[in-house]
Amino acid sequence: MANVDYILSTSVMDADKEVAATPLYGFTSDATTLAQVVTDAQAVQGLIDPILDGQIVKSVFNLIVPLAGGIKATPVAGSEIERTGLFNWTVNGSIYDYAIDLAAFAAAKFIGNAIDTGDADVSAFIDAIIAGMTHLAFTDKYGNDVEANRNARKTFRKHRKSTSRT
Repeated sequence: MANVDYILSTSVMDADKEVAATPLYGFTSDATTLAQVVTDAQAVQGLIDPILDGQIVKSVFNLIVPLAGGIKATPVAGSEIERTGLFNWTVNGSIYDYAIDLAAFAAAKFIGNAIDTGDADVSAFIDAIIAGMTHLAFTDKYGNDVEANRNARKTFRKHRKSTSRT
């Protein structure tokens, strides 16, 4: 059995409706089930709640997934975090689209300002988001099923919220 790293982040709201999150870092066995994770995360909530004046409003469990073999070892020369591939999806039960914006999108996968949805790699990504993986299904943030790719285009984000330089 191998261990996998995780972050359990608990968000707390104060009387002024301000919310702050506290991350707890750790590891667990790769044999741990999601039900066991939920049980332990709720137990942590039970330990934290009595020592707070604020209200716990959310806990998020992030699994640190080891990188897959065969992916790039270095970025492609000229790649830019700000050049993104924006995929818009229709979702079941909503009039609103769901968007996935992939940073540092491959320049070779664009045709003008559109993403080449006929490209085998792009098509495989679209199919996986719609159909899901063996054990993962994809939804919008409200849990609505992704139905179809509406469009896919090149975008340039001048400021990325999650940019960090190493």
